Amino acid sequence: APESVSASSVTSTSFVLSWTPLADEDQNGVIIRYDINVLVQETGESFELESPTTVLTVSNLDPYTTYICEVAAATSAGEGPYSNSYSVQTLEDVPSAAPTNFMASELSPTSAFLSWTAINEADRNGVIIQYVIDVTVQGSGAQLTWTSTSDFLEVIDLEPDTTYVCAVAAATSIGTGPFSSQITFQTPPDIPDEHPTDFAAIDVTSTSISVSWNPVPGNIVMYVISVTVQETGEHFQWTSTTTSYEATGLKPFRTYVCIIAAATTAGLGPPAPAVDITTLEDEPSASPESISFSDVTSTSAVISWGPPPYEDQNGVIISYTII
Repeated sequence: APESVSASSVTSTSFVLSWTPLADEDQNGVIIRYDINVLVQETGESFELESPTTVLTVSNLDPYTTYICEVAAATSAGEGPYSNSYSVQTLEDVPSAAPTNFMASELSPTSAFLSWTAINEADRNGVIIQYVIDVTVQGSGAQLTWTSTSDFLEVIDLEPDTTYVCAVAAATSIGTGPFSSQITFQTPPDIPDEHPTDFAAIDVTSTSISVSWNPVPGNIVMYVISVTVQETGEHFQWTSTTTSYEATGLKPFRTYVCIIAAATTAGLGPPAPAVDITTLEDEPSASPESISFSDVTSTSAVISWGPPPYEDQNGVIISYTII
């Protein structure tokens, strides 16, 4: 049988197989060809090749695959014994397929869990050392790259209420294979992390207050103003979808303690510092009470009364008019 079977010039899809010819005394005729039997170790498949010389380029092979080769010399009378087996492994290459079933789950405002199905063994073309996720952030257009050594990845530090477009690919030491189909996921909104600034009254009457403020960044669905009437402890809310609000039907000369916060669909953000706004005075809306006379003479009398009820005074009583 031929001896010194060896391989050289090994690539991911080919190698050069060579051997030494038979000694003259073992040829038993004219050697017209060499028959090469090749067994694919990973699949058990085999194929036959022929060569007129002691060198043969074996091509169209699969990357990172072990081929077991045996060589026999042949005369016109037939084939002689095969050589000892020789194993050669082709080099790695980039994967030839993309991961499948790529999906996002367990979404929070700042994180997501990505998972996929690893590619088939036959398409790996080597040892998968990592998965590469190509990411585009919609809106800003920012390009990101995430990597994982497993078939999943928990991503953190995402932006709330943001859409991410992703595709995943497997990589060997040679490089990255084809990317999967893109998936899109959107993180849910978070509560605002800022409060409105410069909250102030821009117009005040005895029965109304107009206020305005600076907006908070993000997808704000409304602003909520919590109000407490200082004099009575009464509590209520005003809401606005813009950066201003006009409250009407208020009581004169009342102090309204206002605390504003922005809201997303996730809830209210932090409140701004309280601001006190006092409506203007107005004329009393009720008469003095309990009018009485005393020390009456033919030319004089003492008249006394109680002030109007507090809620009807509408300001500081500075005088009474008697007619």
